[in-house]
Amino acid sequence: MFSSESGTDVDDETAIGTADCAAKQQETVVPRRRLLQYSAGSAVGLLLTGMTGGQATATTAYDYELEVTVLDPNTADLSAGDGDSTLEDGVSASTSVSGSPDGAVLDVSGSITVLIQSPAGDEIPDSTVELYHAEDWTGNPDTSIPLSVENTGEDSNISTFDGLAVGDSADPDSHVDYVIRAVNEDRGFVPSTSQVSLHDPDQTGPTEVLTLEHDEFVDEAVLHNGTTTEVRIEGHVLSQDGEDSWPAAGQTVELTLSNDQVGNLYGTEVVLDADGIVSTIFEAGPEEGVTDIDAVTWNAENETFETDSSQNATVFVYDTGQITGDVITDESELIPGADVTLFRGDTATNDFDEVVDNTITGPEGSYSFVGVVTGDDYQIEAEYEGETGVSEPIPDLEAQTVNRDIVIAGAELPSVEEYASPKSGRVETDGLRDAIDDWRDGDVDTDLLRDVIDYWRSGDQVN
Repeated sequence: MFSSESGTDVDDETAIGTADCAAKQQETVVPRRRLLQYSAGSAVGLLLTGMTGGQATATTAYDYELEVTVLDPNTADLSAGDGDSTLEDGVSASTSVSGSPDGAVLDVSGSITVLIQSPAGDEIPDSTVELYHAEDWTGNPDTSIPLSVENTGEDSNISTFDGLAVGDSADPDSHVDYVIRAVNEDRGFVPSTSQVSLHDPDQTGPTEVLTLEHDEFVDEAVLHNGTTTEVRIEGHVLSQDGEDSWPAAGQTVELTLSNDQVGNLYGTEVVLDADGIVSTIFEAGPEEGVTDIDAVTWNAENETFETDSSQNATVFVYDTGQITGDVITDESELIPGADVTLFRGDTATNDFDEVVDNTITGPEGSYSFVGVVTGDDYQIEAEYEGETGVSEPIPDLEAQTVNRDIVIAGAELPSVEEYASPKSGRVETDGLRDAIDDWRDGDVDTDLLRDVIDYWRSGDQVN
C-alpha cells in the first residue's frame, strides 16, 4: 500500500495498473481532432478513439478489398433446373394474387400480376411469363401445357393474367393452384418458377415478384452491341492483421470504364448491401471494342482502394455481319446441296483453321451465315461430291453483308439422265419421286426438277 498525492491509500496492484495505463496514454497522445467514423458490416471503427483530457489515441483505419465480376450470356446455364413448383433458381416471391378453386367450375374473377426484376431490383423487360394449372405442371416446360403465355413487352416488366378460376368464398379450403414461370434467356437469365394459390373471388394481394438471377459471374464477358448484362461488385473489410475479413456493408463504391465508347453503366456510384454485394447493369455500345470495369472506394483516412487487373471485369463488345454467296461449278452452274463451312483465321498468314459455322446450299446453290462476329478475318470452304473450293478471305468483317461466291472446279451436277429408267430411257414415276425427294433435300436445283417433270409428262426418251 502507498498514498497517492491526494492522500488516498492505494494498493500495489492498482497502482501498477494505473501507472501502465498512464504510460501507454503518454506514448500515443495526439492533438484532439474531429472523430471520423465508418461502418462495415457489424464492425464499427473509429479513426480516433480513447479520448483523454482533450487528446485522443490513434488507431489504424481498415483496408478494403473489391472485386468486380460480370455475367457472360454466352456461358450462362439457361436450363430450368428440375422445375419443381417451388421458389428455386433464384426466384424470390412476395405473393401477389387475386382469386382460386378446387376443380369444379367456380368463379373466374381472379387475376395474377407478375413483376420481373433482377436481384438488384432493376426491371427486366421483354420477358416471357408462362402460366400453368399446378396439376398440369410436370416440372418440365417441354412436357407441360401452359394455360397462357404472355410477354411483358420491350418497355415493361409487368404481365397480368385475368379471368382465372378462384375459390369458393363459402369454403375456406377451396382454392386453385397455379404455377408461374418467367423466362428471359436472351439476356442470360435462368428461368424461374413460383406457385400461387387463388382463394376468394376478386381476391387482391401484392404483385407476384419473380427475381431472375444469372447462373455464373465471371471476370470476362462477350456482349453483342446493344445488349445488356449484369455487373456484380463485392467488397470486404480486412482486419488490421490481415487474417480476417467481413462484408463491407454500407460502403460506397465508384465504378469506371476504361473505354466508355463501347458501353455505359446504369449506375456508377453504388452502395454495398448487408452482404457486401451490389449489382448494376452494363449496356454494350455504341462502338465495338474492349473495356475494363474498375471499382474504387476509400477508408476513413481517405486512403484509396481500387481493383487491379485480377479483380476487375472485362467486357468485349462486338457487332455482327452477314456473309452470303453462291457455290458454282467452273462453268458457273449453281450447286445445290454443297457443304459450306465458315472458318475464322488470319488473313496475313492465310491460316484459317477455326470452324465457326456450317451450312448446306439450298436448291438454288446459295448459302448464308448470319450473326457473324465482326472484327475478325474469315474464309469459306465448300465441298461437293469430293471436290472442294474456297472463297477469297474476308479481312476485318464489318457490320454489313459481304458476298463471296465459291467455285468448285471439276464438280459435276446431277442430270435428267440420273432419273431416267435404265430400261426405257424415260423418266417414270419412281424417277420423278426421286427427283422431288432430292429437290426437297436441297440436292438438286429447281431448274433440274422442272426438266425431270417435263420429261415425265412428255414421255420422251432422255438423250
